Amino acid sequence: MQIEFTRNLKQPDKYFVTRNSQIILHADYNRSTETKELFYPNHALVARGLPCYTKRLQLSPSYMIQLNNGNEKIIIKRKSIWRDEHYFIHQENLYQLFKHFGTRCSVFKDYKQIASYYTNGANLRPGSGNSVLICDDNINVVLLCSVSLYLSSAFGSEDNSGYNVNPFAKKFNARWKPNSQ
Repeated sequence: MQIEFTRNLKQPDKYFVTRNSQIILHADYNRSTETKELFYPNHALVARGLPCYTKRLQLSPSYMIQLNNGNEKIIIKRKSIWRDEHYFIHQENLYQLFKHFGTRCSVFKDYKQIASYYTNGANLRPGSGNSVLICDDNINVVLLCSVSLYLSSAFGSEDNSGYNVNPFAKKFNARWKPNSQ
């Protein structure tokens, strides 16, 4: 399955999330609170993501995603600053996020790759361009889109942290293919 994040050119802090050219979610970025939110097309809030750190303490930042009207909370933590590896637990499953050299990321669930995320070349400038999430068909789309917001530099990141120049980053598996049903 392929999911695309397309920037709304009229409103630069808003995105459309599409699958098979159909809008499945809207995403907003609030620069003052650094909050990223996902909405269904009927404007019902699906998920909210917000940083759990101050800008002065970014060595080991964490990020919180609230699902189901805040009833379910996920904390994404950085495991390794050298390999740019992040992780979280959701419904007793371990999820690992790896930022690779460049603008590619991989998502693993219980040590098995379930998704690949990348931004196009135009996205090297913060807040521009589109992003693509390629994933297995049987995944939780809202959860993975929320995680993609975390991984994305497109949602107003001032330091453009989505472009990884770390030489110790885990190698990207270009041969990985998603499972289709």
